[in-house]
Amino acid sequence: MLFTCIGNQFEQRLKEFVARTDDDIDSLTKEIDIERLRGLHIVGRRTFRQELLAKHTQRRELFQRVGQADGEFDFAPLIADRDRLADTLFERAVGQPAASDAQAKARRWSQELSERARAETFERQTEGYEASPNIFKLSRLLEMWEEYLPEINKYVLTFPKNRIEVRIDTKIKVDPFERVTFKREQE
Repeated sequence: MLFTCIGNQFEQRLKEFVARTDDDIDSLTKEIDIERLRGLHIVGRRTFRQELLAKHTQRRELFQRVGQADGEFDFAPLIADRDRLADTLFERAVGQPAASDAQAKARRWSQELSERARAETFERQTEGYEASPNIFKLSRLLEMWEEYLPEINKYVLTFPKNRIEVRIDTKIKVDPFERVTFKREQE
């Protein structure tokens, strides 16, 4: 039932694409005839509209082949062809599109490399945790405190019976108003 519904929707959309492409071909043919009447055609060269007409004609032929294929149409060569076309267009890009493409590639490489580093770090951390879970937890706790509380002194105290305590100095070392001068800024 679901496949029949999808198949019917696909056929309907395909017919819409064919009809739209036929309309585009008709209007382009009329515009090309008008260009001929105005004398805008140069022998041996194709105009933009003629190129566009050729592409629309190819598209219509493709839609017809897909419609006649009885559900067994191979899209892989078409996708590969469009992928190659997109690659060549990106290679020829200049200006803002080229800059955006370069930024996207840089962002992708940066993210990929940072994730690789995180994966390698995780492997090393796993080895440390397996070797001694308590020391690993203490080390991570101290690293976190050092990152988020850099101004506060931290003390690790050990007692004879394998007991470890971590203490922090809760006194604020810096007066909050120490940096405030209450003077006007000089321009």
